[in-house]
Amino acid sequence: MKLILRYIIIGFLIFIYNFQFGYSLQFKMSGTSTTNSNQYSQNIQELKLQWDSSKVIDKTQFSKSDNPGLSLSNNDQTVTREERFRGDDFPPIRILSKSGLTDCGIQGNISMDWSVRVDESHGFLEVGLYNTKSNQCYLYKSSGSQVQFENIQQDESSLDYQTSDFGEAFSNGDYITTRVEFIFPSAHSDQNIPYLNIHYLKNGRYLGSPFQQISPIYNFYPMVGLNDNGDQVTLIFNP
Repeated sequence: MKLILRYIIIGFLIFIYNFQFGYSLQFKMSGTSTTNSNQYSQNIQELKLQWDSSKVIDKTQFSKSDNPGLSLSNNDQTVTREERFRGDDFPPIRILSKSGLTDCGIQGNISMDWSVRVDESHGFLEVGLYNTKSNQCYLYKSSGSQVQFENIQQDESSLDYQTSDFGEAFSNGDYITTRVEFIFPSAHSDQNIPYLNIHYLKNGRYLGSPFQQISPIYNFYPMVGLNDNGDQVTLIFNP
């Protein structure tokens, strides 16, 4: 009887140990996945884009010139700033991609990546998204290392203009990835309106998410802004 009781006690202790160890392991693994810096890398679609010469936003004093101030090459994947007249260097001329982020439809939570390589920068460049319906622009601007401008993230529209410090300088040879994270809350969520978050990476290194919970999510186009003569960026894939 004592032997049977001893086996029962030993079995019970083994059961308690396995339960506690298994629970602890499961908790640690879950914690690792939720705190991983690459948590936004799940279900990522890389966009293959081209610039669209018909989608140019020119607010310079020479905007009515026959010369658009930008030229395209490399199968419309490289855009170069061309100074039309002396002093034609501010504000940056912006160009949008041919296709918008939601042109092919969005089904469920997904992230979309698009990347540009800085081929040449003489002043400051802008990388971001432009909404063709609301004219809102969300961008990451860098001055490079030669000009005394701050590196800022910028929320710009006709009614609102906000800036704050973000990220770090980028210049010749760097590539910047814009990651747009689409979120469709569940039916049981307090927020049932789809929204998007914008993340930035420099040379594959995560910088942060300066813009969050942007809604509505439609009519957004990838965009770059080039300020000085000779500035050049190229769309790249699998950086």
